[in-house]
Amino acid sequence: MDQAPVLVSALLAGAVGFLLLMAAASMLALFKGASELRHFLRSNSTDYSQVLLGSPMVYGVSVLAVVRDAAPPTRERIRRLLALHCPQHELVLVLEGLSDAARDQWVEDFHLTPVKLEATGGGPAPARYVSSEPAHLTVVEKAREKQNDPYNAALTAARYPVLALVDARVEFIPDLLLHLMRPLLEDWEHVAAVCASALPPPSQGLAARIGALEMLRRWLVRGAAFASWGKLMPIPGSCVLVKRSAVEAAGGFGRGVRQLFRQIYRTKQKLVFLPAPVSWSRAPGSFADLRDHLRYDQAQLAGGPILFSVRLLRPLIESSALLLAAASLYLGWIHPGLAALVLLASVGTGIALSVAAVVLRELADPGTRDPGYVTRLFLTAIPENLGYRQLRNLFLIAGFLRG
Repeated sequence: MDQAPVLVSALLAGAVGFLLLMAAASMLALFKGASELRHFLRSNSTDYSQVLLGSPMVYGVSVLAVVRDAAPPTRERIRRLLALHCPQHELVLVLEGLSDAARDQWVEDFHLTPVKLEATGGGPAPARYVSSEPAHLTVVEKAREKQNDPYNAALTAARYPVLALVDARVEFIPDLLLHLMRPLLEDWEHVAAVCASALPPPSQGLAARIGALEMLRRWLVRGAAFASWGKLMPIPGSCVLVKRSAVEAAGGFGRGVRQLFRQIYRTKQKLVFLPAPVSWSRAPGSFADLRDHLRYDQAQLAGGPILFSVRLLRPLIESSALLLAAASLYLGWIHPGLAALVLLASVGTGIALSVAAVVLRELADPGTRDPGYVTRLFLTAIPENLGYRQLRNLFLIAGFLRG
C-alpha cells in the first residue's frame, strides 16, 4: 500500500507533462493560424465577384449535392444551391436511399422527368432525372452504400471542369462560387482545390458562445494552420471547389472528400484555404445543439495520429487524471500542489487556449467585432473549461469508440 502514493504521483506527473505538451502544440497551431489569417486579410482586400460574374474566363461549375430525405428545409437548401451566382453552373443532386414517397416528393416539387440510360458494367443503370423547370438540375437516384461515396454517382452526371461541394449544415452567400473561383484562376496549373470557411455571426446565449470558441479554434488550427502545413481537410462550415481533372486523377471520391484530399496531396498539388465570409456553420442555440455539432464534427474527421491524440488520447488521459487526482487527494496519497497542477494542466491550459484564440483573432483582424461580444467570449472561456470541457471529453471518448 505504501507504494500506491508513489505510483499515483508518477502517473499524474506523466499526465501533466502530456497535457502541457498538447497545450503547447495547440498554442503553436493557433499562432500559426492567426499569422496565415493576417497574411490573407492583408493581401485580399478587393472583391472581384461582380467582374467574374460576367467574365468568360470563369469555368463552368457542377455543384454536387446529396440528400437522404425530402424534408422542407432540405428542399429549400437545394433551391438556394440552384440560385447561386455563376456564369455557367448546374446542380447534380443525388437522392440516396430514399423511400418511394420521398422520391415522388422530389419529382413533384422540381418537375423531374426520367432520362433513359444504358446499363453499364453488367448491372442496372442508375435512375436519372432532369428538371423541366428553367433550372440546370440533374438528379441521380441510388441505394445507400457504405463503401462508395455518393459524390461518385454525381461525378458521372456532371458536365463541367470544376466541381463544388457545400456542407449540408452551412449558411452561404449567393456569390459563393465566384469567391472560390479566384484562387483557381490565379494558379490553375498548381491549385487543385479551394476550401472556404468563416466564423458565424455573433449569437446570444452561453451555448452559442461556447460553440463560437470551438469554431474559432477549429478555424484557426484545422483551417488556416493546417493549410500552411499541407494538412488541410474540409471542416464543418466549409465549402469546396475542386478541379474535375484532380478528382478523376485520384480515382474519384473514394469514401469521401477527405480521402480525395489525401490523394490530391500525394500528387503534390496545392489545396488553398480561403477564410472568407462565404460559408459558415450555424451557431448552436442550446447545449443539445452543441453536442450535435460535436458528433457531426467527429463523424466528418479522417483517421490518423492527430485524430487519435486529440479525439481519444488527450480526453482519456485528462479525464482519468482528474478523477485519479480527486480520489488520491481525498485519500491523502498526493500533495495538494500536485492536484492543483493537474487542474492547471487541464482547466488552466484550456482557458488560456480559448482566450489566446480570441486575442489572436482580434489582432489578425482588429475592430471587426463588437467589443462587448469579445468581452463575453473572454468570460465564456471559464465555464467552457470548468464544466463543459469535462462533459465534452466524455462525449469525444464515446464518439471515437463508437467509430
